[in-house]
Amino acid sequence: MDILVWGTGRYSNDFLMYWEALKGKDEIVGYIESKRAKYVFNGKRVYLPSDLKNLKYDILVVAVQDKAFLYEIRKIIHRLKLDVTVVFLSEAIFPVVKTDNSYKVELDKSVSDITDDFVEFFNPGIVTNSTELLDYIKNDASSEKYWTSQTRYSSKNGLSAMFMAQQRMIDSSFIPLLKSTDDVIEIGCGSGDFTRYISPFVEHIDAYELSASILKDAQTITEEYGIDNISYYCGSAKEINSSGKKYDSAMMLGVLVYNTLADSQLIIKKVYDALKPEGYLLVRDSLSMSENETIYAYKKEEGYIGSYHSMRIYEEMYEDAGFKLVSEETILQYSQEPFMWGINGYLFKK
Repeated sequence: MDILVWGTGRYSNDFLMYWEALKGKDEIVGYIESKRAKYVFNGKRVYLPSDLKNLKYDILVVAVQDKAFLYEIRKIIHRLKLDVTVVFLSEAIFPVVKTDNSYKVELDKSVSDITDDFVEFFNPGIVTNSTELLDYIKNDASSEKYWTSQTRYSSKNGLSAMFMAQQRMIDSSFIPLLKSTDDVIEIGCGSGDFTRYISPFVEHIDAYELSASILKDAQTITEEYGIDNISYYCGSAKEINSSGKKYDSAMMLGVLVYNTLADSQLIIKKVYDALKPEGYLLVRDSLSMSENETIYAYKKEEGYIGSYHSMRIYEEMYEDAGFKLVSEETILQYSQEPFMWGINGYLFKK
């Protein structure tokens, strides 16, 4: 099928990064700009809306996100009465079919409810429920490589409301359980904001972080604060507690979203084994609102891969490892961009 793309901006560029791997035999024949700023884009001619009736194509893909522009585009399409399939990229979910050793996105079959493999294009990445499709597109990218390359990270970055909500969760659910004689392990400590926050309430904390640069920040800040009961270790969450040390409590905030289902199960088992009987584990993660599947988000330029497990899958992973759920709370209300997701916190007991 021949495809015409409306848009030559960032969203179109992002779409094209993944299109080459998923196009099959479909071809892009040109682009549309509402007001032409260029004559050629990605090796194809750029047309105006007035050309739409005279061009030969099967599908018009609208790669525009701005709501005001989308409204104007809808009016133009309605006025022209186009006899082609029109797909609004920012609003559609597409089935993906496997052909031999490759995958093809079916742009002409976008639907609102898909039970099989799907892909959704958002700015600047894709969303899918297929681990095979993700592996096919991402090549050698991995969450471990992404985090190893990070140089700065603080829990205070991003949404301040989320930081405050996590702090309230720690205040109400975790600190009251801590004792001055406790040994605590933290996995994914970042720059150590919450590590330092709980340090006055315990004997010692062993904190693990994958990025050496971020860990150096944590160590520097901790030394500046004069805190001497935290030991920092650089390493993967999958390799924690190799010494066999047992801990009274554990904290793991925002770790499993960067790990596959299999790796998440391994990490949870390692944490379970590291805890003493009756030990507590405080966790927080970004989760999808899907009923019972993991949704993957991939941003090619950043190398970011996020694994958004459903609440059911997430809770069952801990229960299968032997944990008992003590409490659960919403850290961030669920969002619809680019799919239904939110951030939840849990307290588990061994």
